Amino acid sequence: MLNGPGGNRTSAMSSGSGRTVLRRGTIVSICALAFLGMPVMAARSMPDRAQSAEFVVVVNVENPVDSITVDQLSRMFLKKIRQWEGGRAIQLVEQRTAARVRRAFAQHVHRRPASALAAYWQQQIFSGRAVPPPERSTDREIVEYVRATTDAIGYVTPGTPLGAGVRPLRITP
Repeated sequence: MLNGPGGNRTSAMSSGSGRTVLRRGTIVSICALAFLGMPVMAARSMPDRAQSAEFVVVVNVENPVDSITVDQLSRMFLKKIRQWEGGRAIQLVEQRTAARVRRAFAQHVHRRPASALAAYWQQQIFSGRAVPPPERSTDREIVEYVRATTDAIGYVTPGTPLGAGVRPLRITP
């Protein structure tokens, strides 16, 4: 299960007890049809915010989670969900502020521009609630961080070589 502040639990699949848990799945990318210039009719026939050509979410190969919802991903990167199933702390890593892939991630996952997220983090810092995830300057640095950190999650530009120790995470609507 993923646990947020106050023990809130979220996930991709529901259990009979009313709790939801993440289950193993397969591989990912998240797609934004608006950026691809697809017609509205085609966009309606595909799942909302699924399958992106703009970024690929990556985790360490030791992470047992294979899929996650877009909402869970957003809540993770806003530090509203802080633990993986099993209680281990999620180790987030962000792209640098000016990166195109970060803007795409913010728009597709959080449904907000990157500037709105910057304001969110300023408020979190000012109130003493949280600090933003650490940033890395390049896709390669993100991959290296995820490879070295079992509980890490980040995102990179499609086509970035992942190599051993890192795998894409499947994103579901």
